[in-house]
This record gives sequence, C-alpha cells and structure tokens, in this order.
Amino acid sequence: MSPVKPAYKIVTAILMSATLFLSAGCVKETVTEPLGNESLAFSARLSDEATKAMPTVSLDQKNAKIIGYVYQNWPTVEQVNSFVPLKSLDNKLFTFDGDQLVTADEADIVKWSSFPTSNNEKLKVYSYSPESLNFTTDVKSDGAIVGHCLPSLKYEVSTDISAQTDIITAVSEVSTTLRKNIPLTFDHALTAIKFRSGFDNAVTINSIKITKVKDSGTYTIGEGWKGLSGEKEFTISFDGGKTVQPGEMITDNGSGDVLFMIPQTFDSNSTAEVILTYNTDQTIKTSLKSARWEEGRMITYTLHKEIQANTSESVYFDLAAGNVKTDF
Repeated sequence: MSPVKPAYKIVTAILMSATLFLSAGCVKETVTEPLGNESLAFSARLSDEATKAMPTVSLDQKNAKIIGYVYQNWPTVEQVNSFVPLKSLDNKLFTFDGDQLVTADEADIVKWSSFPTSNNEKLKVYSYSPESLNFTTDVKSDGAIVGHCLPSLKYEVSTDISAQTDIITAVSEVSTTLRKNIPLTFDHALTAIKFRSGFDNAVTINSIKITKVKDSGTYTIGEGWKGLSGEKEFTISFDGGKTVQPGEMITDNGSGDVLFMIPQTFDSNSTAEVILTYNTDQTIKTSLKSARWEEGRMITYTLHKEIQANTSESVYFDLAAGNVKTDF
C-alpha cells in the first residue's frame, strides 16, 4: 500500500494531509433540493491535491469504511461516552470510484429516506481507509454497550517495511434533509519518511536503519494521536545493495521501502538515530535529536558523509541539498 494519477490525489481516488479534524470544524453544508429515496453517497478528495510526491498508490476501486451518527445535539466531552445517536451507520463499506465513494455492498446500502426528516437532525460521518483497520466506537461497561465515542484505533507500526501502509481519514457533517453527496476531505494520519543520496559519487546502499522510534499509539478520527509507546528499530534493506547516483532517491514510491511512521517528536535527550550502511561494510550515523515528524507530512532526508577533524564520520541532513519536509 501502481500509481495511476499524480500526487496522493483522490481524483481516481487515493490514499491519505493538512487535517480536517473535528477540532478544526466540519465541512460546511450548502442547501440543495430535498433528497427523496436516494442512496447515501459521498464526494471525496485528498486535502492537498497539488503535491507531486506520492508515497502510495491509487485507491480507485478500493474500499473505505464509513461510521455515522444522526443526532440533534452533539454530546459534550463529558457526555460522549454515554452518547446514544438517533441512528448509527456502523462501519458501512464503500468503494472509491473516481472521486466518488459509492456503496460497495448491497447489504450496506443506506437510503436518505431512512433518516429523520426534521431540519434539526444532522448526520456526522467518519471515514477511513484501508478498510481492514479495526476502528471501534462502542463504549462498554461490564460487557454492555453504554454509549458511542469517536472512532478510535489502537495501532502498531509493522517492522516489516513492505507491510506498512498509509492511513487516510475524513470527517464531515451535513443536514439529514438537504445533502445529496456528502463531501469528504481525506487527511493522512501518519508521517512518510523517504531518503535521498547526497553523496558526491555513486554509492551502493545496503541498508538504512532508524532506531528507538515509538511504534504504538491510539489514533482517534477528529482528535489525532495519543498514548505513544514502544522503542523499536525499522530497517530498510537492499539485497545485494542498491546503487544510487548523487541526488537520486534511495527510497521511492511503489517500491515498498517508504516508511510510514506514527507522528512524534524527538527531544534533545533522544537517543534515536539513523544508521546508513553502504558500499558493503561502511557505516555512518546521525542523531534524530530535536527532529519532528508531523501528522500528514512527508519528510525526505538527504544523506551525506561528512568527515570531521577527528576523522569520525556522520550522516547529516542538509536542507539546501534536499532535506524536504512537505505535505503529502
């Protein structure tokens, strides 16, 4: 998780960037004609369609899940754990079809006519992809469901780099009487990490390792990450080595070697490092102290060798040479 369109873009629908979280407000509704008996459908886009560097592939014809609540008064923070909506949409399956999300399974079809018709009711929907993620909403007490909460996910980053995946989520709120297509702007929940060669000559890269990274946490759609833990290392290895020219990408899209990490900050006491092994047996490294991996960002680190006066070697990240931090 073969590119079809440019740039993390959902026009032939793509994976997960600036955040449309609940705290930042919901998509504003515009008045349209009353709906009749039409099926629920969505118009979808990525929050930054202009970016040209995409670390994932097209989602056209791939699936997303929808969780929705019909309500009159949205619960306060104190009330949310006992919130009982007028109607719930429980992980309904939808498919990306161009820039639309349409019902993917007949059993998941929802008609607008099934919602309350008062102008006082609203529908708030949360969407995520890939659909295999186990977002939950039930609040339980002694095994019984006592309320509903914002969709949340306990997530652990796989140490198998090829198995890592991007995550996109969206939040929207509309009137239950006046919308035909619900607009969903998908945002990236993780940080993508890529690497470029800054050496003066061609080198053969054997591996890139990042150590002491938090790999687990809870992600809530509309709120972000919390409860980060763990201290793992992640290694990108190239069997037989990968020869790269000066300025060439070491890791790139579609090759399964882009890191998708939980957003986090490395403080001045951090012992996290990037360790580069190249030309079979040469190893250099650098600290990640004070680095910041922000949600919905792609970071490209340009790796160089610097020989210092004491002859020790290190990797350094040179902004002028292409240490790029940008939205997906």
